[in-house]
Amino acid sequence: MNITGIILAGGKSSRMGSDKGLLALNGVPMINHVINSLKKAGIKEIIIISKNSEYQKFGFPVFPDIIEEKGPLGGIFTGLSKSKSAKNLILSCDIPFLDETIIDILIRESGEEQISIVKFKNQLHPLIGIYDSSLLKSLGEHLILNLLKVEQFINGCDFKILDIEKLLPQIENKSFSNINTPEELRKSEL
Repeated sequence: MNITGIILAGGKSSRMGSDKGLLALNGVPMINHVINSLKKAGIKEIIIISKNSEYQKFGFPVFPDIIEEKGPLGGIFTGLSKSKSAKNLILSCDIPFLDETIIDILIRESGEEQISIVKFKNQLHPLIGIYDSSLLKSLGEHLILNLLKVEQFINGCDFKILDIEKLLPQIENKSFSNINTPEELRKSEL
């Protein structure tokens, strides 16, 4: 299956104080950890959604949001607009411990549904998911109407939730940690 990895790195990072994806975690920019997980899972096509041109140094296409100030849903819309794949793996840039095994399971277990997302310890992770390019029209309509909650959008689609605890019982909590504050970044250093 041809899948494009779309990394959302366009957030305001207001709690962090600076661009999260570019901050070093164990000496490596946080987004690099996500890129490495994608590569280990065999994803070759990767695009980054951000208006910060510094992301170009990672060697992948970087696109700013087509419609600005629309949060993660706007980033997903931009990513799907720029992708050449029918199926797309959406990931946020602030999940540096995401294990490629989770990506493998997500790809393997996603079916014909428009969206497949993961659940871990009863918490949904809509920014770890497979999104079909057929969602573009519907996404655009949500953005125009300013309906920006990702979970609300998902609920209106044909979706599948993958319970990672059942599919991968030995997975660590850390795999789903997203880093939003300087304190969380300090605590995550090895």
